[in-house]
This record gives sequence, C-alpha cells and structure tokens, in this order.
Amino acid sequence: MYHYEDVYERLGLPLTARRIASGEIRHPSVALAAPFECYGFPPALIPLWSDGSGPTYTGYWKHWFVQREMTVVFYDLEEGRAHEVARNFEQLAWLEALNLRSHPSFIAEAESFAKTLGIGNLEQLDAIITQTGDLPEGLQELPAFGSASPLSSCLDTVNYTGDFPFDGMALTPERVRRICGLEVSDELREEIAAQDFAPEWFKTGEQEPVFDKLLRREDYAGAWMSLNSSGWDYSEAKSALRRLNEAVADEAFDILVKAWTAEPHEEAGAY
Repeated sequence: MYHYEDVYERLGLPLTARRIASGEIRHPSVALAAPFECYGFPPALIPLWSDGSGPTYTGYWKHWFVQREMTVVFYDLEEGRAHEVARNFEQLAWLEALNLRSHPSFIAEAESFAKTLGIGNLEQLDAIITQTGDLPEGLQELPAFGSASPLSSCLDTVNYTGDFPFDGMALTPERVRRICGLEVSDELREEIAAQDFAPEWFKTGEQEPVFDKLLRREDYAGAWMSLNSSGWDYSEAKSALRRLNEAVADEAFDILVKAWTAEPHEEAGAY
C-alpha cells in the first residue's frame, strides 16, 4: 500500500479515504486489511483495503487515455471482475455504514465509524434497513445517491447515468473500445467478442501480442484496456506497463506505474 500514497494524493482522493487506506482510521471489520495486502490486482484498481478471505478488494477504478468516470468498485480476484458499488467516496461511506449497521454485532461500531466518515443521519439509514435490509438498492432513497446511483444500487439500468459497463447495454464500436475485460460478466464478454467491431482484447486469451500491436499503433487507450483484460502473467504485464509509460510520458501516469510495478504481483502468477 505504501507505494500508493502518491497515487492517492495525485488523484485527489478525499482525505478520509486516504486515512482509511493508511490504517489511520480503522475499519470495524477485522476481516479487512488497510493498508491493503497484495494478492495481485490489475492496474486500473486503486485499492483502499483488501479482504484476504476472498481475496477481494474495495477501491477506486481508474481508466487512463479514455473518457471514463473514476468510480468505486468491489474487485473479486477469483471471479476476475470489478463491480461498481459507488461513484464517489460519500456513497461508499453510506454503503459501509449500511453493511455494518445491518449486523447486530457491529451496531455500535457502525455508529462511531459512520460519524468518522461524516455520516450523522443514522435514523434514516435504520429506516432503509427496516424496509430493504442490507440491499444496496435501498440507498437510492438518500440524497447522496439519487440520479447518480451506482450499478449496485440500481434496480433498473434504465435509470443508470454512469459509464460502467453492464449486461444488456447497447453495444457500439465507440462504446466497447472504452471497456476492458475485467469489468464485464462472462455473458457480456462473449456478446462483445461476437461483434464484428469487437476490440482485439476481447477476442484473445493471450494479451501481450495484442498489447504490442496496439502500442506500435500508438493506440494507448487500447493498450491500457488490453492490460486490464485477462490473459497476462503479472511479470509480462509489468514489462508492458513500463513500455506504455515510456511511450506516453505522462507525469501522473508515471506515478501510477511506479506504484503498481512496485507491488509483488508476480506471487499471484497471472490474471
């Protein structure tokens, strides 16, 4: 995690998010580790904390070289997929308060933790729990969600206003080029791969040749999407990310590259 302090700062993450990530503010759940442990994760993930029982991560999902909103995801390593759970830190704070408040053993800790995160109206949260339990859909009743609800809180994707991919979305050449393999279901991945205009990273189980071709074309967005799709050994991915970094010569991206390549991802083998 310590490699990521500069990343958090450069991306302008809220101070409270950075304090949780550093362990200065402790999450009540003993299963979670902050600073995070490295079990191997893709470059697009900016972890805030990890859970070794999955293993899983909660953190930001940041794409480079394309117009995509930075969002908050739950990343499951076994599934190899990111799920959008919040679109900003305030929503994540409400979600964590909901998860804690819904369990009797964490009620007292939930109140203290919520106040630390800036949430004071727990009566409203309790009313939501009475109606919908710990389902994230209930959070749509809160002003922090409203028209900007994440996918996990949307009962109907018709009302979704974000740009994270989802099953049933309309597929266009422009849209699928802004999607990587590690953020879609198996069904959506197959649907995209079947299109005549499918990007190459959706049609292969071996990403490095695709990445090299895209990098030679100076298609940096495509190379980045390839890096965040399955079909990599971590050692190869580190080398590829460094090559992309040299090509784009971007100071902010360089900070991310140095942090990601400093983690011992190779111990996890491949993704």
